[in-house]
Amino acid sequence: MSESGFDTSLSTFISSWHPFTDRLVDASVSFAERSSIMDDSLHFETQNVADFKVFKVDDLLPQMRAVIAEVAAITGIPDTICRILLGQYRWSKETLLESFYDAEDGESFLRKRKIFLPLDTDATLKTEQGICEICYEELQVSSLSCKHTFCSDCWSQYLETRIGSDAKDQVSCPGAGCQMYLDDEVVLSFLSRKRELAVKYHRIILDSFVQSNSCLRWCPAANCTYVVQSEEGNGSGVTCNCGKTFCFKCSSDWHGPLTCLHLKMWTKKCNDDSETSNWMNANTKDCPKCHGVIEKNGGCNHITCKNMACSYEFCWVCLGPWSEHGTSYYSCNRYDSSSSKDARAKESNARELLTRYVFYYTRFNNHRQSTVIKQKLSDSLQHRMEYMQTYRHVSFIDMQYVKRAFQVMYESREVLMYTYPFAYYLDQACNITKIFEQNQRDLEQATEILGELLERRFMKEDDANLEDLKHEVINKTNYVDQRMKALLKHCQEGYDQCAWKFHER
Repeated sequence: MSESGFDTSLSTFISSWHPFTDRLVDASVSFAERSSIMDDSLHFETQNVADFKVFKVDDLLPQMRAVIAEVAAITGIPDTICRILLGQYRWSKETLLESFYDAEDGESFLRKRKIFLPLDTDATLKTEQGICEICYEELQVSSLSCKHTFCSDCWSQYLETRIGSDAKDQVSCPGAGCQMYLDDEVVLSFLSRKRELAVKYHRIILDSFVQSNSCLRWCPAANCTYVVQSEEGNGSGVTCNCGKTFCFKCSSDWHGPLTCLHLKMWTKKCNDDSETSNWMNANTKDCPKCHGVIEKNGGCNHITCKNMACSYEFCWVCLGPWSEHGTSYYSCNRYDSSSSKDARAKESNARELLTRYVFYYTRFNNHRQSTVIKQKLSDSLQHRMEYMQTYRHVSFIDMQYVKRAFQVMYESREVLMYTYPFAYYLDQACNITKIFEQNQRDLEQATEILGELLERRFMKEDDANLEDLKHEVINKTNYVDQRMKALLKHCQEGYDQCAWKFHER
């Protein structure tokens, strides 16, 4: 206990960590448990994911401390150093211990990991009267076994800089070139009067624990403090308790059936200037002689390069020399001449690539725009449901089919959105591609019909036809859900069997 009465121990501090835990539920919930209680979230059966768990922040501390204690008991290394080493080994105690036993001795193992600490060294501070190596005043100073002495104020200022500004979870001695690490309890003892900084230090440690652990991910939703645990390297979708569904591997929005690599490539293609280059290739041509870029500004196909050092005359249609055209200008009978064949092939390929990209991007963006206005339609449907309950005396239970239909429709739109970049990179010649496109077409068509039922008919239907509409919406919702699962299952089977062939465009 510090002088101020503030308990700084790592084991008890988290329990009072209210700024980060007030919003959290009391227990971790497995995927199987949550799927039965979260009515507002739909989960694909074809995500090919083992059971995952969702934890609140303070549930992580016992896990972390248990692993640290086990490794420390086996190796004899101080707890804080074990924490740092486990971070380097992505919190795989088996891999760490294997490396430890393969080393000649404990000290050589630490030196290899760039930790210069004798195993028999006490990591706690020793206090005595002396000269501070920072302010050079003679007063009570503290030091580790490295014998670098600093006063309490200099220690505090140093830690405030390392934690507050640099956000480091590994704090070494401030002595010049010294690489001896401070024990976590020592750091917290200096922060006893700075609760906000102590909270940040705990947060940094937990951030490091999650980020370096291959089986843990922070939920990427804004202001969410849940952590999801799943199998190492799992690239499937997981759903947090807050309702956010994301890819466990890359933490992006769930993007099945698209892989993380292709999502990265597609995002870059959509955002950078590569398509500007494609537009230039499709709408401009290089002079066959000096290779300057030319854009046609008139109707005549007789082009003269404006480069004063070139002035080459050629045909815009075939890129062949204009002198070869003679009186056959309008029929361009030199189309297959060897002098222009390569240039025409290059132009045709650029146009085909641009047309292909625009085709898939247009459909991808159409579904993306639909998801952007999701809240607007949700509000409209909610208003309509409340109207039906208030003025048409329809029960709340009888209106739940609308809510489910809306959820399934937007789940389907999100899946469809990513099927288009998936198809963009696919080899069109494969038979499995044709099956995929058939599944995609069926889902696209069914989703549009469901959208029509919700966005038009439900908003206007009178009482006489409401019951018929209800059955129609329920049937179409179930069909869309089935087609969506069938498409995702087919894509997953293709990955499992290595049947998909992709072009790196």
